[in-house]
Amino acid sequence: MSLRLTLLIIATLIARFGIAQPFAEHQNISTIGYDPKFIVAADLDGDDDMDILEAESIRIVWYENLGGATFGPRQILGLANNARCVRAADIDGDGNIDALAADEGQDKIIWYKNLGGGIFSSEQIISTLALTPRSVFSADLDDDGDLDVLSGSLGDNKVAWYETAAKQKTFDFINLCPLFSVIRHSVGVVFINNRFVFIPK
Repeated sequence: MSLRLTLLIIATLIARFGIAQPFAEHQNISTIGYDPKFIVAADLDGDDDMDILEAESIRIVWYENLGGATFGPRQILGLANNARCVRAADIDGDGNIDALAADEGQDKIIWYKNLGGGIFSSEQIISTLALTPRSVFSADLDDDGDLDVLSGSLGDNKVAWYETAAKQKTFDFINLCPLFSVIRHSVGVVFINNRFVFIPK
């Protein structure tokens, strides 16, 4: 049987009987953003449904899930100059999901503290030493029970990590600066035997 005939038979069967699609028609969350680059889903306001955190070129924004996957209007966390990546994680261990971002144009790794109920602080700078950062991530790299921060940057070809100052958790994180200290740069981080292993520069 020729390929052309096979395709004709398949097309005829689809037209007659139809094929169940795994997804429904798309639903717009927003059409007013500018150059959206990265999105994650997380419960940012503590109401047990998944909200949307987004990196746009010129701002970091989030959309509240009002229930049933119906989303509220865009809420701006802060301005950026080509934000490339966002992550959602409880950076300060207070039970609220904070926002973490890489601002490529300003060479900044930043975070926004969630004060509760989806109300966020102003931008908190983790580092301005990552040149042209393209990615950011959060994990407990040193097994001390709190989340640290990773960044990957194009301008200096570095993967860097920033240790969270655990003893400072009793302080007001909004006014505390810097919260993070750069303790090591590396060219790679791998996961071996359930542990992160650093490959030093």
